[in-house]
Amino acid sequence: MVNDTLSFHFDYLVHWYGGDYKVTTDKTEYAHGETIDVTIEFGSHAQQPHQVLIAADLVDELGYSIGVAYTFVEVSGATYCQLKNYTVTLPIPINKWVAAGIAKLHVSAFSTWPTLGGSPWAPEYVPLPEVTILPA
Repeated sequence: MVNDTLSFHFDYLVHWYGGDYKVTTDKTEYAHGETIDVTIEFGSHAQQPHQVLIAADLVDELGYSIGVAYTFVEVSGATYCQLKNYTVTLPIPINKWVAAGIAKLHVSAFSTWPTLGGSPWAPEYVPLPEVTILPA
């Protein structure tokens, strides 16, 4: 008798949750004309190379997008069943027309642009803290 076993790890390509992964901003209050630096720390189990579109969208209390920033990152080279860490920083400018109030970040990872048929590599992440846009 011969027994052949193949083990594999099945998971999301990008991880926002657990461990040391987090999304932070350089401060919590912003005036019009300033730029928010959003730092995204995430992990991936990818051993083969994959392009990941990382997007951060700042949404105000009314559900309107204040600003979006994005970048493509290649994830690869992870050790079997261990997450490899990545960090990206994205700038989101606060334009003069933005309403004052509380805003939340929405962070997503896609295979490519959704309008080009891209699909998500992980569930959307809406982290704390919220940011405050100061009155003009």
